[in-house]
Amino acid sequence: MARRTQTSSDAELATSLSKHLTQTLQEASKGLNEDSPQGALARGIVFQLAGYYIEAAESYAAAAAYNGDMKEASARHIVAQLKARQFDKGLSHAMTFAAQDPDYELKELTSNQVASAMTLLGDALAHNDRPTDAIEAYKAARTASKRDAFAAGRLAQLYLATGEPKKAVELTKDVAANPRFRSLSRVLSLGTRSAALLPAFQRGSLSSLIAVSDHGRPLFVDGTPRSASLTWGNDQWCADATEVSSGQ
Repeated sequence: MARRTQTSSDAELATSLSKHLTQTLQEASKGLNEDSPQGALARGIVFQLAGYYIEAAESYAAAAAYNGDMKEASARHIVAQLKARQFDKGLSHAMTFAAQDPDYELKELTSNQVASAMTLLGDALAHNDRPTDAIEAYKAARTASKRDAFAAGRLAQLYLATGEPKKAVELTKDVAANPRFRSLSRVLSLGTRSAALLPAFQRGSLSSLIAVSDHGRPLFVDGTPRSASLTWGNDQWCADATEVSSGQ
């Protein structure tokens, strides 16, 4: 019975992702050849969905350069830079963007979920091994945006990684609202019974911990969740779930 329920849940999620992905690509395809901010943005979206993160970052930067008020391009530029492992550049842009428009909400490409500017800043800080600052950014995101679907999950991840499991467990309900954190939600549910059931994450795995539930498209290789390749044509993967499992 449990397996049937899981299969139904997976099918529902896959159907939803497929629907949004198709809509996103169809909309982007209309402007791919345009020499305009919208054209550059559309090319960035297609590159990002295909895993060409460096090219995506360049296209988003071009879109933002056309028009300094192109907020979507600026926000997606940060996401693409972090996916391309350009962590220093991503942090620099995230700090500037969050300072200018902390209330901005970026719609995810494969769902209706959004991540706020402060969550993007938190991601950049975490990738640059600044967990304390990242935690504060995620807290600010939860205050600034009621629709942000990522801040709670990110915050719970960092609380576990920095040795504060009780604070992570307090976020169980909010974490469950985003299907990208389904595995984490199950873990936290165990923690509501006993903190001893929670895994111990290594501090050094923060970047990998975030990558497996990153904004955008996670991949499954041999049934294992992994982030897309670092660069096109590279068969090395950004993150592997085994890197963040208990005791490893």
